Amino acid sequence: MTPGSGESGDTAICDALRDYSISVIRFISDSALDPHLYFEKKLTSNVMLVKSIGELLGILTSLIELVDETYSGASSLSGIDQAMGRDGLPSLSLLRTPETRSVGLVLACGRIRTSAEYRLVGELTRKTSIPEADRFVAERLLADYEQA
Repeated sequence: MTPGSGESGDTAICDALRDYSISVIRFISDSALDPHLYFEKKLTSNVMLVKSIGELLGILTSLIELVDETYSGASSLSGIDQAMGRDGLPSLSLLRTPETRSVGLVLACGRIRTSAEYRLVGELTRKTSIPEADRFVAERLLADYEQA
């Protein structure tokens, strides 16, 4: 996936990344004891104002950095990953690791657009060390791409 940094890009991809980012914000807000939802409201409004894939990726990167700083313990991040998996979303851990970030973004977008992305997602499913939730999302996207 080669998102533009300032172009409006593919609307469907922008919408999918926006939805994924909002889900991440909600999971972080729930686990961060945000009783007045200030954190959630502020970041969600920022995400809704964004017009390009590049800007969304910037916000998502900031969220990942926030998680790295806030949830240094694996158990905290594991809880967020499990909650996201229950909602059929790829884990945040997949996006945190440089080796799997590209494939994580494809999964976050909710569809495979190119044969290169297809190969990338296929390679992920052959790894035995990925969480079942990520494997499920990847296999669903592979099946959708093969049927298209």
